[in-house]
Amino acid sequence: MLASPTSADEVKQGLQDVGYLPNDATALVSFLAAKLGKPTAARAVGAAVGRNPVSFVVPCHRALGKGGALTGYHWGITRKQAMLGWEAGRVAGA
Repeated sequence: MLASPTSADEVKQGLQDVGYLPNDATALVSFLAAKLGKPTAARAVGAAVGRNPVSFVVPCHRALGKGGALTGYHWGITRKQAMLGWEAGRVAGA
């Protein structure tokens, strides 16, 4: 099993893929790992996404764990849940 992304380029690509998600969308980290061509690296991609220090610029709060679970997030699960709720409200009220 891959412990972490094998290169800075893979981390960058994973964060870039999250950045393209629209406000009303989320993605499983397993999907993001598969997009990188490393379907067994979901934990590594999730860890990289979770350590993102510019969370609102690169919206890593939109990356979800298996089954849509709210998993590790650099700023905490409560904040992740609040951000997703805020975005859902903005989309619903648009």
